[in-house]
Amino acid sequence: MRSYYLSQLQKIFEIQENIQDIHPFLQKLYPVAIVEDGYFLIYDVEPGSQQYSFVKKTAVPMPMPQGVHAC
Repeated sequence: MRSYYLSQLQKIFEIQENIQDIHPFLQKLYPVAIVEDGYFLIYDVEPGSQQYSFVKKTAVPMPMPQGVHAC
């Protein structure tokens, strides 16, 4: 499943390229956490590249509803 997420996360670079001039906050890319089966799957941008990589898997500390999005 991680490879699916990695391919989907690549879309962030395309979106960021189009919207980065809207606000200085959008000029930087940030880590992404995905909740799956009671765990956070954490991805971050590899320094000097345009690619997210898997960082770690950690237990979710509280119940998380399906479809939650956070920035």
